[in-house]
This record gives sequence, C-alpha cells and structure tokens, in this order.
Amino acid sequence: TLSSSSAASDVYKRQIMDRSSDRHFLAPHLDHVMEHRFSWDSEEVYWLTRKPKAFLNRAIGQKAWAISKSELEDGDGGFFLEGSFFVSKIAKRRYPDHWKFEVFGEDVQIFGDGVHLDETAFPLIDSLIEKQNHFHFGFNDLTDEDVIEAFERIESDFM
Repeated sequence: TLSSSSAASDVYKRQIMDRSSDRHFLAPHLDHVMEHRFSWDSEEVYWLTRKPKAFLNRAIGQKAWAISKSELEDGDGGFFLEGSFFVSKIAKRRYPDHWKFEVFGEDVQIFGDGVHLDETAFPLIDSLIEKQNHFHFGFNDLTDEDVIEAFERIESDFM
C-alpha cells in the first residue's frame, strides 16, 4: 500500500540522515574523460580510480559526493551535484586497464536530475574547482567544511 511504502521510505531517509561520516570524499565524473554521460541507479554505484589502495581504504564507510561535468553539443553544461553515497568496498579490477580499482557505494541518494552548481546558486564552486584541480584529482578527499555543509543542505532538500 501507499502508506506502508511511504513509511518504509521515511525509515530509510532517517537511517541515511542518522548515518554520520568522519570524512567526506568527492567522486567526480568528467564526461570527456570517461567517454560517456553520467548515469547511475539507486541500487549500487561504483567509481573507477587509480588512487592507491591505502588511500581508498580510508573511504570505506564514509560519505562520497558525486559530481559530474557535462559538456553538451550546444555549449551548455557545467558541474552538477548528482547525489551522495557511502563507500561500501574497494575492489581491484579484474582486468585493469587505465583504472586499477573500483570504489563501490551503497545508501545512494540521487538528487533528481542533478543540482547545477553554477556561481549564482553555489558561490563556492570556483573555490572547489580550484582546490580539486578541476576534479582531475579524481576520487579525492573533501575537507572544505563550507562545501560539505552546503552539500548537506542540498541533500536535505531531496530527503
């Protein structure tokens, strides 16, 4: 029934909100690097990375924020906060190519079609882009408390 589905959804949302994270990470997806548009489902997500395993192990159990950069044919595009997830495991790629590891996530929160992080709606974007080297660092620590708080406010709008 609708009410039991809604109640289950409310319980799930409270579990996500109650789950805390000592550290935060960025999981960027750059269309031009990955050679495909960003997409995910709500069951399980994963990111490809070349980061050292010791670094990645620190992310297990912690929150990661998915950011994408789209460059569309019409020149429109930009950076989007796509959602969040908690890192559940790190796996070595069975057939490593350019990427050595997969970072898997659970408790996925998808933010609709993504929240456009333009300078008007998100004045911290320029600083974030600079600190993260235009997201070319790949899966990386996020230590800016102002950005984390802003992301958490955005996330609460989708709970």
